[in-house]
Amino acid sequence: MELPSLILSCTLKASKWLILKEYSHWYKTNNQLSLTPQLTASKARSTKD
Repeated sequence: MELPSLILSCTLKASKWLILKEYSHWYKTNNQLSLTPQLTASKARSTKD
């Protein structure tokens, strides 16, 4: 009875880690994409002034 629960908790930990890894990667790429237009807009604004 002890072994299956151990395997289950290990599997849950592993999948949580994988989800976190995927999410952080997705978050980083999304942030870079959303930040790029803002950066170019602020650069354009600073050159106008």
